[in-house]
Amino acid sequence: MDLTNIFKAIGQETPAWMREETLNLANHQWIAFFLLVVVGFVIKRSSSLFIAYAKSFTDKTKTKLDDKFLIAVREPLGGILATTFWLVSLQAFELNETTMTVFQKLLQAVLSIYLIYLAYRLCDVITYFLQTLSEKTETDFDDHLIPLIAKILKVFVLSFGVLVALQNLGINVMSLLAGLGLGGLAFALAAKDTAANFFGSVMIFIDRPFRVGDWIVTNQAEGTVEEIGFRSTRIRTFYNSQISVPNSVVVNENIDNMGRREFRRVYTRLGITYSSSPEQVESFRTEIRKIIAEHPNTRKDMYHVYFNEYGASSLEIMVYFFLKVPDWGTELKDREEIFLEIMKAAKRVGVSFAFPSQSLYFETPLKILENASNPSPN
Repeated sequence: MDLTNIFKAIGQETPAWMREETLNLANHQWIAFFLLVVVGFVIKRSSSLFIAYAKSFTDKTKTKLDDKFLIAVREPLGGILATTFWLVSLQAFELNETTMTVFQKLLQAVLSIYLIYLAYRLCDVITYFLQTLSEKTETDFDDHLIPLIAKILKVFVLSFGVLVALQNLGINVMSLLAGLGLGGLAFALAAKDTAANFFGSVMIFIDRPFRVGDWIVTNQAEGTVEEIGFRSTRIRTFYNSQISVPNSVVVNENIDNMGRREFRRVYTRLGITYSSSPEQVESFRTEIRKIIAEHPNTRKDMYHVYFNEYGASSLEIMVYFFLKVPDWGTELKDREEIFLEIMKAAKRVGVSFAFPSQSLYFETPLKILENASNPSPN
């Protein structure tokens, strides 16, 4: 861009200070360059304001997809427009070939970064769209598959974007990849564990031995599954620590999925004192059966309450039943309710719970008593 043409158009002579050079550029070119930079930032800011204005209308719609889209494109779109403006305006400058090439490569690199950033942000929009579709399905398989798809999509965008950016900068990507082929074998050997973990994660999603939120027990850990990733499965233990188990290890282990239990077993033995009468034992047993049968969350076709054993210090009553509850917290609450009702039943019937005890009997030999009563004279 040559400001001297403007002075010629108005019939004025270009000031001498404008014709002077600074860092191989005339001062009027530096002025034009500064103005273009300002205009570019104005375009970027205007783009952000326009999207914010458009979002005020999309906020009134029922769907949030349009809001997600505007939020995703707001920042990168302004950078793309400004960089494109600078790249096109650069052709108007009368620069030497070396300087022109440097500026073009720089702006092309910035434009590539903004385009990759835009595609990366749009991955979140696609993920949100897939999540809205998965919410309408009855199966939860897609709910766990979508996070994995989102990660794969982002990795693809970054990898493909970097390759395209390098190609646009004049770097022969195919030659670069061919050169990397010499170290391909070493890389494959180094990445074999990563590949095994990736295919392990695929098998987890296909076979579905567990899902996020399940309580599982493996040889490596016990706890609640928090995330199934590319490389590992993250488990939150009951100590509130987090364990990451490689997926290649998980798929080859025996997994006890406690979260998929339809019923949760409760087994206990109640010891009552030997002073209890047979009628009291039978009444107490009947009361316990009634409590289990009337509780709303117990399995009605599978429970056992019997006077089962003569213990060392108590009469043992076996209590065996199942709870149909969704989680451990509800299980603890229902167990407490039933156990408290059993304590109240024991009080009504008049039986007492026994505790471990021993009775010691001392027998005094008759001869010792006789010697004590008739001491021999000295």
